[in-house]
Amino acid sequence: MITHTPTVTKQHDLDPADFRLALRHIPGSVAVITTSVDGETIGMTATAFSSVSVEPPQVLVCINRAARSATLISQAGKFAVNHLAGNQASVAESFATPALSFDERFAGATWTPSSTEVPFLNGAVVSLGCTVDQEIHSGTHAIFIGRVHELRTETGDSLVYKNGTFSTL
Repeated sequence: MITHTPTVTKQHDLDPADFRLALRHIPGSVAVITTSVDGETIGMTATAFSSVSVEPPQVLVCINRAARSATLISQAGKFAVNHLAGNQASVAESFATPALSFDERFAGATWTPSSTEVPFLNGAVVSLGCTVDQEIHSGTHAIFIGRVHELRTETGDSLVYKNGTFSTL
């Protein structure tokens, strides 16, 4: 028995704000994407992450091309994906605050350099050290496909984001 008729929006009528709002209903793991270039350590919070391939091990992250992080990851040719633990919501919030400098974002987190010298955040349930295999521009975003060369795992719940709220899983 159908109790609800879903709203259907045709593609030519699609408003970016409606699309963004629809995506908020999809829970996503919370990751801080980090890199280091010319002695500067940078990081930003992202939920646009996916595995791509097991052989070779590849992942992708999507970053707005207007973000300084996208330019710096492109320059560095390497990045880390740090999937945050359930108790790291404050870390996610810091790295998601554009008004904070990169130094201020890292002030609330401890990290160790990976073998490729990208920051692995301590306490993250999974950290993946990657080199950029491909950079694809699509719409407003750069899609970085990274070859995973190093990983670190820890036990614990993962931080997830849905409808503007952090929770654990």
